Amino acid sequence: LFNPGATSGEPMPNLVGSDVTQAKSLLGSEGYQIDVIEEFSDEVSQSLIIRQDPLAGAQIKSGGQVTLYVSKGAEQKGIPDFTQKSARDAEALARELGFKLGDEAYEYSEDVPKDFVMDQRPSHGEQRDAGSIIKLIISKGPEPNFVQMPNLSGLSIDEARSVLSSNGITLGEIKSDPAAAPPADGAARVLDQSVLPGSKVNTKDMSPVDITISGSAGEPAQGGEELFGDN
Repeated sequence: LFNPGATSGEPMPNLVGSDVTQAKSLLGSEGYQIDVIEEFSDEVSQSLIIRQDPLAGAQIKSGGQVTLYVSKGAEQKGIPDFTQKSARDAEALARELGFKLGDEAYEYSEDVPKDFVMDQRPSHGEQRDAGSIIKLIISKGPEPNFVQMPNLSGLSIDEARSVLSSNGITLGEIKSDPAAAPPADGAARVLDQSVLPGSKVNTKDMSPVDITISGSAGEPAQGGEELFGDN
């Protein structure tokens, strides 16, 4: 049994891992000077002794100085704002700050670009222990909208624009083919289109559809611009 009052010195017990209150009671009953220094620790629970001075087994006389280094638990850090960062940058920042990453979740977003962070758990500003797990929600970009490419052949420019618009597709460049025979009524009609009719297209991730027309080269095109068949 450890006797802190022995004048000839007693071996210092091993207090590492003990509760600081119990250790102080054991050491301080007879005049020992006890100094407690608190430190953050990711491995030792709060109020438990991390290390001691003198070490276990060292001879110590009554009235000697004993220093106990006691855990304050893991240091808490503020959660940064990961949103609007690329997934790669957010992951690097989390690790740099000592946080761990949980399984990522992926969701569609109309506002956040693909592969950028759209949300996080815990939220920005919350305090968490170092080593805590952070979950990032990554954008997959806009949710796809697949449609079948309509056949624009024989339609007027306005009809083609309307059909495309109703399917969520934008009309692109309008070209004229001066070698093509105009229809009987002389109006410009669609001869060809840049995307094959019947093709499956994603309207959220496609370029405008260009058309080639026959007929009057001076018929107004999109935005009121005139067509010039020779250019």
